[in-house]
Amino acid sequence: MYVDTNILIHILVDDSTGKTELLKNYFIENEDEIFDIRFTVVMESFWVLTSKRMGLSIKKAVDELINLLSSDLFEVEKLDECLDILNLIKKKTFLDWVDAEIYLKSKSEKTKVLSFDEDFDKLGKKVRFVV
Repeated sequence: MYVDTNILIHILVDDSTGKTELLKNYFIENEDEIFDIRFTVVMESFWVLTSKRMGLSIKKAVDELINLLSSDLFEVEKLDECLDILNLIKKKTFLDWVDAEIYLKSKSEKTKVLSFDEDFDKLGKKVRFVV
């Protein structure tokens, strides 16, 4: 069963609608079910949690997501990559998800990033390739 972003948000941000409690009970009653979280759902969840509407600090959102993704309850697509991205964002809070993902990928492939975004310059020498 695939888990949507709004489910993760309700798990992480207790609300007054009762949906969080409903979800907790559902997971307990269906513990044999495989709950699959896609990479894009993690990315969107981070964005929602740190948006003005939700207002979580980057570090708080990262900690909450890491704890949730590390749970045995879920199977997470590209779990190691998600955790690497979240941990980098926690250390370098000026990065957004996509920049962190691109940086980590370029680092592992020993290549540069083509970007006008000067945030890449803060990550080290010779990271950003400028035209």
